[in-house]
Formats: sequence, structure tokens, C-alpha cells
Amino acid sequence: MQQGTDLKSTQLPSLLDLACNTLRDCLRPSSVSAVLVVVDALEPTLPVLRQAALSFAAEHLHEALAQDPEGVAGLPAPMLSEVLRSQAMSCGEMLVFKVITVWAAARGGPEATPDLDILLPHVRFPLMTLEELDCVQQHPLWKTCSMLRQLVREAREADTAMGSPEKLVSSLQAAGPPRLPSRQEAALSARFLSRTTPGCVELLFVCPGDKNGVTYWLATQGGQQQWVNPMLSGRVKVQASSPACRSTNPASCVALGPPRLNFAAPRSEAGRLVSWWSLDLGPQHQLACSAYTLRHDKSHDPLRSWTLQASRDGPQCGWEDLRRHENDLTLRLPGQYGSWAVTGHAATVPYRCFRICVTQMQKGNENPWHASLAQIELYGNLYVDGKEEDADVWELAGVAANGLG
Repeated sequence: MQQGTDLKSTQLPSLLDLACNTLRDCLRPSSVSAVLVVVDALEPTLPVLRQAALSFAAEHLHEALAQDPEGVAGLPAPMLSEVLRSQAMSCGEMLVFKVITVWAAARGGPEATPDLDILLPHVRFPLMTLEELDCVQQHPLWKTCSMLRQLVREAREADTAMGSPEKLVSSLQAAGPPRLPSRQEAALSARFLSRTTPGCVELLFVCPGDKNGVTYWLATQGGQQQWVNPMLSGRVKVQASSPACRSTNPASCVALGPPRLNFAAPRSEAGRLVSWWSLDLGPQHQLACSAYTLRHDKSHDPLRSWTLQASRDGPQCGWEDLRRHENDLTLRLPGQYGSWAVTGHAATVPYRCFRICVTQMQKGNENPWHASLAQIELYGNLYVDGKEEDADVWELAGVAANGLG
């Protein structure tokens, strides 16, 4: 019996296993398309090699197209579809569109390729700039492919309707228990979300009040330490449009625990009244924001009309609008959470600073210019530059912020 066990443990790998291991170790952009055709023909006998080749093709799509355009164009539509929806792919959307157009041209155009209706939705047109969308409309496929026209129209409407929650298919529910999206909803919303870039930290929204956002990540140093208020530890900087006082406490905006009265009063900027809260992640961190959550304070002046703005290097570089809200009735009760998606091209750009800015009177509020805010949290892809942070800051924070919630 022992002899049989020893023979089994020392059994040599089969010729097929050796061939698969060799192909996997020798994957190159110039040959990955040929490997994909082989594993597709032998499906389902080579699952490990298939997954390795799919991931490699997705990671090196640009090089594969440049070195072996005929090979990429020769991939079966289902296989190319798998490559284009792989989580390993982090290239720009114009490259994805180019791959599909090269693939279609090799087959004689849209009339001979009904599979375009399967492939084109993998291009995240809402993430393109307006200039890129203009280039897409100049392509010969524009006149002959109704699916392409429909997807570009969707992208332009999403950009126009940035401040209209009812028009954004990926808007997040502000109330009610969280639920998993249906397959159709997931496929639809994926076109509005940025692709995950290798090396970044993916901070996914789950539900209002979760512990998955950037301020919680920074407060715990990515889960490696106990939570410490990131404002008091020096990891983030929160500022208001009015001076700090008992009812304007910047540290409260990134704190845990029950809400308190906390508002930013208006000030005059460039000849107009504005009130705002700003959040600076510091020079080592940038976030491509895909969603955000606000929590109302204890007052009866909930946010109604505001803009989520962002800046790459601080206010001196100017602010860009990520999402506008006009007469948004989501926040109604003291302490209530509200969550919203950030979609389109804005969700693909990493920023260092963010701001909640009230630029018009909020009708119905006792104090129509107050920016009332108990807590802010942001989600998306976090980029860290890798420099070590000052340990003394954390030492001081442990003394100053011990027990804060």
C-alpha cells in the first residue's frame, strides 16, 4: 500500500501538462493570440492556460495589437469578448475601440459582423472625453452601425445629465437595505465605471456608512492600524469656508460616531457667495472617485443644491466639477446618509483635493447658505506614491486622538 502511494506521489507530469506550462511561461504579445485560439479549440481541457492567456492578453492588449494585428483580428468573437471584459485590462477606451474596429475590418465591416453588438458594449464610451467621442463619430462604422450610435448617444447624455440623479443609471440608492445588482444592471453600470489600474487600491462602495472609503483607509493605514481620526493624525486636511469654531469643526467631517451640529458658513469669492467643505488627501494620495457619501448633521438645513468638485494639486490649480446637484431631496432627516455615483470621464481622473460647494441659495432651509455636513466619505481607485510617511505624526496622533470616535 505504501509502495502505491509513493509511486503516485512521484508520478511524472503528462506531456499535455508540460506543453501547457511551457506555453504559459513563454507567453508574448506576438504569440498570445495564437495561444488563445488553441485553448479555445481545446475547451474545456486547458482551464489554467486559458486563464493565464486571457489575463496576459488583457494586460498587454496594446502590444498585442501592435505586434500581431492579424492574430488579434483572427480571435473568435466570444474569446475577444472575454479579453475585453477581463479585470486585468487597464488600457484607454480608444484602444479598446480600435481593437474592435480592426477586428471588424478583417471581417468585411458591420454587415458581415453581427457580433459587433456583443463587442461594442465593452467600450466604456462614457469614460471618453468629448474630443474622443468626436473622433469615434468620424469613424466609418458610425454610419453603418446602429449599436455604435446608440452607445455614443448614451455617453453624451450621461455627460449632459451629470447633475440629474434620475438620469444616471448607476446612481446609488440613498435609503433602504443594500442589494446586489441584477446582471443587466451590472453590465450597464460597468460602462460608467473606470477600469481598475494595476497597483492602485480599489475602494468599493457597499452601503452608506460602511468602512470601505478613503478616509477610513487612511485613518487605519490600509487596515494595518487601529482607527485614528485622519484629520487629527495629519493624514488628511479638512477646511471650511468659515473659521473653525464649535459649530464648524473640520475634524468632525471625517470622524466616526453620532452626528453633531456642523456647518460651513458662506464667504465671498470672486464676487459671489459660496460655502464649502474641502478635503485634501495629501501629496502622497490621489483618488479617481467613483462614488461618495455625505451624512447630514443635526440641523434642519440639509444640503439641497451643491457641487462635488475636485482639484489635482489644490485650490491654486482650480476646481473641476465632478457632479452637480440641484434641489436634491435625498437628505431629509438629521443624521441621514446619502450616496451618489460619479460617472463618465470624471471618474477616471485621479485627484488630490475634493470639495462640497454650495453656490446658490437652498430654498426651504432656515439658513439657505449653510453647508451642513456631519461626515464625508469617498470611494474609487486610490493611487499611493509609495513614500514612507512620518512615524512621528502617528505617535503624536496616538496621544492626541486616543479614544476619539
